[in-house]
Amino acid sequence: MKQKYFIAAFATIAAIATGNAGITQPHPSYFEDFSTMESRELVDGWTTYGRGCTPIADWQPLFGTTGEAPYYMVLEIAGVRGAFSNSSFVQDIGADEWLVTPAIHVESDNELLMLTVGAFGENRLNEYQVFLSDTGNTKEDFVNAPIIVSTLYGWDDGLNTKRSVAVIKGYEGKDIHLAFVNRSKDSGLLGVTEMKMAPYLMDVLNETPQVMPQGESFGISVATTVYTTEEVRGLKAELTTSNGLTRIMDIDKTLLPTGTPLNIVFPDEVVMDVDKIEYTVTLTPCIGDDVTPTVVTGMVTQPSTSYPPVAVVEEFTGAWCTHCPRGAAYMEYYHDTYTGGDKGRVIGIALHSQDAMEISGRAYLSLAMEASNADGYPGAFFSRTLSGDPSDVETLESVLGRTFYSSVAIERVATATDAFDNPVLTVTCNVENAYPKQNIDQRLAIVVVENDVRGDTPDYNQTNYFSKMPQVTIESTYGEELWPYFEFYAEATNPVPYTDMVYQHVARGIYPDYYGALIESECEAEVPVGIELTVPVPDNVLKRDNISVVALLIDNRTGQILYADEMDASGFVGTDIPDTPDTPDSVETLAEEGIAVACDGNTLTVRADNGADVDVYASDGSPLGRGKAAPEYRLSVEGVRGMAVVRVRTAAGICVKKIII
Repeated sequence: MKQKYFIAAFATIAAIATGNAGITQPHPSYFEDFSTMESRELVDGWTTYGRGCTPIADWQPLFGTTGEAPYYMVLEIAGVRGAFSNSSFVQDIGADEWLVTPAIHVESDNELLMLTVGAFGENRLNEYQVFLSDTGNTKEDFVNAPIIVSTLYGWDDGLNTKRSVAVIKGYEGKDIHLAFVNRSKDSGLLGVTEMKMAPYLMDVLNETPQVMPQGESFGISVATTVYTTEEVRGLKAELTTSNGLTRIMDIDKTLLPTGTPLNIVFPDEVVMDVDKIEYTVTLTPCIGDDVTPTVVTGMVTQPSTSYPPVAVVEEFTGAWCTHCPRGAAYMEYYHDTYTGGDKGRVIGIALHSQDAMEISGRAYLSLAMEASNADGYPGAFFSRTLSGDPSDVETLESVLGRTFYSSVAIERVATATDAFDNPVLTVTCNVENAYPKQNIDQRLAIVVVENDVRGDTPDYNQTNYFSKMPQVTIESTYGEELWPYFEFYAEATNPVPYTDMVYQHVARGIYPDYYGALIESECEAEVPVGIELTVPVPDNVLKRDNISVVALLIDNRTGQILYADEMDASGFVGTDIPDTPDTPDSVETLAEEGIAVACDGNTLTVRADNGADVDVYASDGSPLGRGKAAPEYRLSVEGVRGMAVVRVRTAAGICVKKIII
């Protein structure tokens, strides 16, 4: 199971009177995100039905071995809570797992239903349907055709989510039940993370700049996707600003239930002639006389400083890719050439695909390639702003040419082992902005990178288009200054054997995920906010003395990398960590030593045929229990939910088992 990582701001900061951005939407007639359900069992009113089959071993700690109800459990996966069911059974059969809501009172004749569905456990396709009944909550009551039929691929290292929308028409004043049905096979967990009903729904991204220098002008713009219950024409957009500007625009475009994207750009240029300008954008779809609008508020502030330019190049590469040495050459050129100061600093991260250095699960690589619209290798994503080939120097310099009003600096990286004897890095950063913000609205991600990677198998052979290519050809194509970086490949064979090949900037893991953890804090201009994030040392690291830590400061609105910093292992402090972990972490190891771990209801049981010392920890490292298995140790876990770690010490060594309780 994926570990949950925690982030917190620990600086004390004075309150600021107004925020930089806010969105107020109509109150939904029905809403459920499972956040108030404190146990893994659904609250009264929810009903589940299922096949009654035996889950495979991976999911038996959650759903038991008998195939009995409940068939959905409230779980938190990758920081997202929802009601999930299993589709992987010992029997060769697909799921038919039903999640039925309590009675929902429909307030108007036209309502829009939006479900957020999540899939986890296997990189396979899930299938699901949604039914509606106004007669009851048994399976037999859902006699009509499904209102939603859809699919979603699962991820084995994170939660993949998708929205599905349906119109609820003709049920005004009635009580209805909705049924989410998992029809997948051998695909792990599938469930619902959010469910809402409203007269309309609107996703909003405020694209207005948050900072602008004195005397310069800016425009106010909002990107939105509008979901309506039926096809309607038009949306009214109204702008007011604190310096007296008022503008009303009628957006003459058809709005559809499936969602209509709109880019609302007000034509007026606002001059930054005061310290700050506040604004309000009111968006009203033309669906009736009494519709409640969506309101977007924000503030543009003058900066008090700027920061030295930094760019991050996320390179898409692979040992199998014949032309990818070009990317490696340019990454080293950037590393040596852009070292700071007015010229800027470049931090490289090599994301490997389909080779021995690929990160298991591909979530980092896949999300970066999808966001960049990359269509081949080698490729590059420049600060998650512009995409192209790693050799696109002009693209890189256009990113470095921006003015930077936010920064992150790594102050300290401490090495240690956690409660489970796993090596961890505690990264302390200072986030600073050149303007005040009540809500920072930024995210922090930590990437663990390894340099000087030398493999010991032919899987590390690098195919090489540049083998035996003349110096004059390379210099005429890429410039004389690039020859030192291509020279190795030009003089090497194709492929370059693993005994000669050294890889740099290899991404080993990103935490908590590609998007980063939200920084929940406010800030004043040029006052650092301290952030501390503890992350594991990835198991795929070969030499821990060769790792570095990269901190990415990410705009929560746009996903762009605002700033970054890097520290290598020579700057770390704390406990030395051996290269090879001595703590096995597998069911196979436990089984070989006669150890069994299971959770049945509110009791966790550890059985050790030859006796053992047992420690049980919550996912945050806090102790839950300690005792001896002689041959059994039992621990009450009533009121505890989520992942637990069981550490078993026998005469033969230490075994660790992660289990959902």
